Order: sequence, then structure tokens, then C-alpha cells
Amino acid sequence: MSEDLDTKKCWKGFEILAVKIVKIQIEGILKYDNLEFQEDKVPITRDHGIDGQLHITLRGNDITITVEAKLRSKGPLGLKEFASSIVNYFINLSDIHFVVTNVEFSEDAQNILNSIQRKREKYCLNYIDGSLIQKSIKEINYDDCNPEQKKQLEDLVTYFSKHDYSKTIPIQCHQSQKNVRKKIVENTYILPQHIRAEKEICNLLNRDNCFLIVEGDKGIGKSYVIDKALANYQEDLSVISIDLGSDWSSQTLLLEITKELLQLDFSKLLTLLSEDDKEDLNKQILDKTNENDDYLIALKQLLFFDIDEKTHYNYLVRTFFANILDKTNISIILYLYNCNEVSMQVSKFFLNFLPAITDKIKTIIEVDNMPFIQSTEASINFVRSLHQYSQGQISATIYSMYECNKAEACEYIIRNLRLSNSQDIANSVYYKYGCNLMVLTDVLDYINQNGIKTKTEISKMPLVQYGTFSNYLLEQYYQKISDKQKKAFIWCSAIIELLDGHLNYELLIELEDVLDTDNIAKLLLDTPFFDETGNSIVVKNSTYKNILNNAIPQFEKIRVINFLLKYKTLWDLPEVQMQYKENCFKLIANKNVDILEIKALIKMLKVQNLTNLKSHLLFLCYQYFDLNEPESQNTLFFLIEYLESIKEKQLYCSKENIELLQKANSLCKNQIAKINKTNNNTSDIYKLQVKIYLLYYNQQKTLFRFDIAEEFIDKGLLLEHYCHDNELVGKLYWCKGLCLKERGIKPGFLDFMLEGIKKYPDAMYLKICYLSNYASSNFKTDLNKSYKALAVGIQLAKKAQFIDLEVWLSNNQIICNLTQKDFSEECLNQIVAIREKADRYELLSDISRSYNNEGIWYFENGNTCEALDCLQHALNIFDESVTDQQKFLFRTNKIVLLWKEKKNIRNDLNILYDWLKDNYQIIESKLKKTSNLKKENNYAAILSLYKVSYIIKENWFAKKLEEWFKYPAFNSIKNDPINAFEPGNDIIDKAFLLKKEIFILF
Repeated sequence: MSEDLDTKKCWKGFEILAVKIVKIQIEGILKYDNLEFQEDKVPITRDHGIDGQLHITLRGNDITITVEAKLRSKGPLGLKEFASSIVNYFINLSDIHFVVTNVEFSEDAQNILNSIQRKREKYCLNYIDGSLIQKSIKEINYDDCNPEQKKQLEDLVTYFSKHDYSKTIPIQCHQSQKNVRKKIVENTYILPQHIRAEKEICNLLNRDNCFLIVEGDKGIGKSYVIDKALANYQEDLSVISIDLGSDWSSQTLLLEITKELLQLDFSKLLTLLSEDDKEDLNKQILDKTNENDDYLIALKQLLFFDIDEKTHYNYLVRTFFANILDKTNISIILYLYNCNEVSMQVSKFFLNFLPAITDKIKTIIEVDNMPFIQSTEASINFVRSLHQYSQGQISATIYSMYECNKAEACEYIIRNLRLSNSQDIANSVYYKYGCNLMVLTDVLDYINQNGIKTKTEISKMPLVQYGTFSNYLLEQYYQKISDKQKKAFIWCSAIIELLDGHLNYELLIELEDVLDTDNIAKLLLDTPFFDETGNSIVVKNSTYKNILNNAIPQFEKIRVINFLLKYKTLWDLPEVQMQYKENCFKLIANKNVDILEIKALIKMLKVQNLTNLKSHLLFLCYQYFDLNEPESQNTLFFLIEYLESIKEKQLYCSKENIELLQKANSLCKNQIAKINKTNNNTSDIYKLQVKIYLLYYNQQKTLFRFDIAEEFIDKGLLLEHYCHDNELVGKLYWCKGLCLKERGIKPGFLDFMLEGIKKYPDAMYLKICYLSNYASSNFKTDLNKSYKALAVGIQLAKKAQFIDLEVWLSNNQIICNLTQKDFSEECLNQIVAIREKADRYELLSDISRSYNNEGIWYFENGNTCEALDCLQHALNIFDESVTDQQKFLFRTNKIVLLWKEKKNIRNDLNILYDWLKDNYQIIESKLKKTSNLKKENNYAAILSLYKVSYIIKENWFAKKLEEWFKYPAFNSIKNDPINAFEPGNDIIDKAFLLKKEIFILF
């Protein structure tokens, strides 16, 4: 603010100005004739952030508007400066609230205010900055001012008229205007059926163990009725409202629910508190809670709980909430809404959670069953499970709501038309737009904003305007256009989907000729579905995209593909994308294809690291040949290539892929039998059979079943002399060597690989893998040998363009550096560079290994918090593709860090217990055969887990380890657990030790 305005002298005048500016804004939004405001007086001091209060009366209903004025000498205005008025708004002091300032709002403040505006209740919090005041200043009315007030206002008006706001970013007020109009509508007319439904829902809520499902079409007023029922139900009720469509995790959901149960909100407005406020809050927590309370301990466990990995989840939830509800005499209603947008994770959480607490708290769930809304598989299954509750598992009640009738709809229209109360107008709106309140609200808003007063104007209104109507209306629109327009709509939607999201105007011109339809662009852009970007038309968002794509019949998509193939020169795509799309379209349309061209394209996609495109193309090729040549070698070839292109974990966790692998094996055996009868060349088909055995090996290896995996490799080796692909045979020798290694045959596994290299010296993959394993075998004995082997291996991998091996060996080099105690910045930079390369080529295992290396680097450099974060990233990556054995090693590292930070490790121990109880015999058998236990990763992990569980008195886990493994080292750890791994004790190889603790580099 410039120096010629004294903010200390002008504050009272600015409060008057702020109220007048709010009046101008309300009048501009509502556009009612003769709108009258009543202004209440507020205390000059201790006003709790309320500097003005207004009332307006519409249709007999009173609406309260509060104002806070913030005059500042400079900006921006931060959120903490008007936090108290936000709090007052949230405790129901007004229907609508405005914060007015002469400066701009800070970015954080705007973000918080915008997030509040998107809430389903208490959303009408609005803000006006200096630039918006400047635009409204000429409309100030001085009639009700005394001379002193008028002088103050005139000075402020002069100032604002001259002040330069060109460098500030003006606030976006569209959402505020929409929210004010919505709040006015809610307060002007209540449908009789809504009054009845509110009473009936209140009666149902009075039942013991109430579990209520309120269902009905989208946009009929369910949310409004439920909100009113909950507000009027009883005064001492706490309502926990959960938007199922929000980005929740199981942990954040537990926090949201628990803050109400404990009567402590440990997140809301925390950033606004001063240090004194934080001390007060901390004291409040200490006064209200006891660190030894079992429900607080349970909460800590639950917050770090992986819902997908645990079988005891229901028990923990039930224990936690049973305890907390017994100790806190609070009346709770859990309110869930937006079921149609629920994610799989949130669905699993609540389907586990609801049965556990149904006898403790009341539950009300709002379900949209409108047939036009496109739901996800997760939401369909969630709603289906809720309905099953009404059939026995939970005593659930289903309360159905319906659209209002014609009389109620017309009354609603008349009440909310600001420029006319004609019954004829109401009937016109009703006959065109129906009874859905969500639709009518948007339509009436459009009519009022555009000053529409006649039936003629309404008859000319399209069914959809500039994107403000609901999804219901969008789909109604699609149903009411002509057949010719509908076909154009479908074709354009299909083209946008097939050409990766855009339809250019050159292609659109040809489409108009083919469909004999003019001005298709206008047809599309007149709907909220589509938008214009440059020279193309696109779909606005993913919701619309799903609606449109689901409406495209397959036969029309084939016709569209034929059209696109005819005009492929107009696609406006890069060359590789052009080739990819052309071949995909031909395969989908079952047209003749050039196999050699497709194989060349697959190689090109591989070189350019377009792995998803490559995998999709291979699958289409398999489908094409399976349809036209079901028993052919082409079908088998593309099926195997497709299976090789997907992640290892998908070979066993996807039922479809398991069946495809079985089909490939059966096809291959049939092909071999036919060829043997004709004495034709068998090398190609045996090559495919070897690939199938390698796929089975990967499947079983990922399941940590090396005994079964080895059986498939042995079958492959029997075909060694029939398969004339030395690189492929070399992989068999590598895999067999790994199986021998898992059986504890050292150094015999390296000898076996070396035997393969001598037989197939040009098998480069085997040679590089041998160097990698040779280096690993020397990590704890001779690092110089490891470095040399890795250096040679990396150069060979680069030359042969084996990116996966190059990155794997590079990670091994990092392990050498860390083992050498190199924790320099340069080492960290190398770790990050390798992770970025692994990420670029989607090498998930190496991304995870890099995170593990990075976590250990941070721990040595004193940043345990960052180290824990890295290890959690490593585990999250593992959940996608990597073996459980590696997850076991990395989770062990995490447990050590949690213990060092004095954090809860129970959940991670439970996860390891579940895996170890199924796999400890495999580990124990392998370790029995090793010549030096102290150098083994699994042995190190077991000792590390035993020490930590013993020290923190997780005796159940320590006893299980004793029962399973019976190592003498356990007694040494018991005698002096804290110092058990001192180098002088010789319990474990010193290469594992970091700050006297075991950390496993893998």
C-alpha cells in the first residue's frame, strides 16, 4: 500500500467499505429486483473476526452474511491473519462469509479458501481482494452514511481508483458466485418430499445400531436432505463426513475418523497456530490422553498398516475402535458419500471397517443409483457389498428417494426464477428439462444470469450450455440429438480415443463429407464434453472420456478405423506413432497385415523404450492370429513375445496371464508333435519352447519357488542341442546357476555358468551375468575383484545394449562403494543417476535397489528420516513386481531404522511373520548348505531381526525365530543385545555393519 494511506486511521472506514462491497457483489450475483439488506451492529472490539453482518430475506427465508475486513499496509495477506473468522464460519454463525482486503491474498491462503469452496457443507466462504474492490468502487452508495463515514469512504474510493493493481494476480470469483447462488437456492424453497424425507431419516437414525443406506438418482436432493437431517438430529452429536471420492489412504482415513473420536483435530488449521497456541494444544493433548492407553497404541499400529498385506486388519480395527468408544462417551454418526467415485483401496478399507464398528456408531451411506452415471468396477462392487449387508451380515436399512413430481418441480422453478413467476415459463422449463433438481439448478442459474424471460427464449436454449450442467444432463443431451448428429458424435469420440486424444480440423472436414453433416465442430463445442486446443478438438476430462467411450459400439469403432486408414495422411502423428496406429487399426479391423513390417516395428518400439506400446501391439497380434490361424506358429510366436513383454509378477498374479502361459505351452507341444511327424526343421519351435520354460522359471522364481523353477530350466537344457539360439541357451545356463546358488552350491554355481561360457562364447547375456555373480561373491572378501568384474560387465552390457544388465551391474558398483564406506556426495549423485535411468526404462527391481542404497547412504550421513522414506519407496516399488525375498531383506533394513528412531515396528514384524511362516524352511535349508553363514544376506537379516525384537520385547517374534532357525548366535545376542554386532564379537561379517548395526545391500 502506498504511504499516503494511514491504515491505523482508516480501519473503521475500510470495515464500512468492505460491507458495501459485499452488498454490491451479492446484488450482482443474485440480480433480484428491490433486494433489501438489514445490517446488524457488531462489537468494536473482540469481534472474533466479524466486522460486519447482513441479513437478506428471500421468499420468507432469512440468510445471514458475515464480513471480515483486513486493511494492510502491504501484502500479501496470509491465512493466519483471518483464521478466527474462518473458525466462526465453521461453527455456524452465518450462511455466507466474506473476507475482504485491500491487498492480494497469499497463494497458500487462496489454496485453502478454494479447497473450502469445494466442500459439500460450509462451502460458502468467499474472498475479495484489492483489484476486485477497484472494479466495484464506482457503485458505492453513500446514502446511509453520516458525514464522517462519508469522508472516510470518499478518501478510500479516491485511493482505490488511483492505485495500480496491474501487477497483482486477480482472484477467480466464478466459484464464489456459484456457491452464493447455490446457498440462496437452498434457503428459498424446500420441497415437501424433502421435509418428509428429513423426518423419516431422523426417525431411522434414532434406532439402535443404525446402518442406513440412502439411495436414489443423482441430483434429486439426497445430500441436502441428509445434511438437514444430521443438523437437526441432536445437539450433542458428532458427524464424521467422508467423501469417498477424495484421495484417501487407509492411514489418512483413520486420522480423519480418530480426530472426531478423540475430540482432537490434529490437522485442521495447525499451520495457523502461533508457538503459544501450539504449546496450548500440546498441553490439551497431554491432559486428555495417556501414552499407555491401548487405543492410542492401536492407532499407531494402524497408521503404519498395509491393508493389502495383513490378515489381522479387522481384529486391529475392532480392538482400536471398541476401546476408544468405550473410553469416550461420544455419540457418533459416520456419513459416507460419493460412492460412485470410491477407489479400490478406500472400498477395501470400509468393507473391512464397517462390520467392525456397526454396533458402536451409527452409519449413513449415500448411494447414487442413476443409470446414466458411469461407475468404476470398484464402486459397483462396493455398492453391491453394501446391499448384501441388508441381507444378513449387518442389519442395514435401505431408504429410497425419488425425483419430485411435476407440481413440486414447477413450484421449485417458480420460486427460483428471479425475473418471472409465470406458470407457463415454469411449465416450459419442466417439459424441456424434467424433474432432476441438479439439472434444474444449473438450468435456472443460466436463465437468471442471462435474463431469459420468455418461453420463446427457453425453446431456443440448447439442452446443454457452456459446461455447467450435470453429468445427468450431458447424457440426456446425447439421447435427444438426431440420429445423424448422434453418429457424428460417436465417430468423433471414437477418433479422439483412437488418435490419442485429439481430432484435427483437416480430418474433421473429411469426416463431414463422409457423414454428410455440416459444422460438426459446432455440434461438439456446444457441449461440455469437448474443448478446442490449437487446431484440434479434445475431450475436456477423463470423466467425460469414460462416458463417451462407453457409448461407442464396437461395429462403429470398426467403421471409424476404416475411415482413419483411408485418411491416415491427416493423422498428424510422429512417424513411429503413425506406423504403430496403422498396424493396430489393421489388426483390430481384421485386415491383412505384413508380419515382417510388424516385427520391424516391434524392434523399433523396443529401441525407443516404448514398452507399453510394444506390449499392446504384441497382444493385438496374438489376438489377430488366434482368430485367423489359431494353431499356427505365428499365434504361438506373438503370444510368447507378449508374455515376455509383461512384468514377472503378472505371470502369477493375473489369472488371464497364467492361462495364456498354459495355452502357449500346449500350443508349442502340439506344434512339436506335428513337426516331428514331418521331419521338418525344428529349431524355431524348440526355441519357442525354451522361451516358455524360461517364462515358467520367472513365474516360480518370483514366488520364491526355486525348486520348481529349476525343474523348468532342466527341461530347457534337455533341448540345448535343438535350439540354435546361443544367447537363449546361455540364459538357461545362467538360470541354472542361480538355482544352484539358491540350493547353497557355492562356488559350484559359478563353475556351471563358466561351463556355459566355454560352450557358447558368443552368449553375451550369460557372460555379463557371470561377471555380476562373480562380483557379488567377492563383495565380502575381495572388493577389488568385484570392481574389476563389474567394470568389464558394464562395458559389455553397453556394447550389447543390454540396458537391464547395465543398470543392475551399476547398482552393484554402488554396493561396492557403500561397502567401502564411501558415503560422499558423489556417491549419492551416482545412486540418483542410476535410479533415474532405471526409472526411464521401467526397471522396477533396480529402482527399488537404488532406493535401498540411498536409504543406507542417508542413514550413515545422519538423516534417518530421509533414510526411512527411501526404504518405504523401495518397498512400495516391490509391491509391483519384485520377489518377496528382496522385500524381506529391505523391510529388515526398515525395521532397524524404525527401532533406531524409537518408532513402532510391530506392523512390519507382522508382515515379515506372515511371509516367513511360509518360507522359513526354504531359507533354513539354503543356509544349511552354505560354507560361511556370516557372509549370507538372509542370515544377516535373521540376526538383525532377532536383536531388534529381543531388545524391544517383541518376544513372540524372537521365539518364532528361535523355533525356526536355532542359531547359536541368538544366545550371544541375548547376553549383550546392544553391543551384539561389535566387530570384535565376530557374529556377522563386518561388511554388513554400519554404525554397529546390520544393513543389507542387495
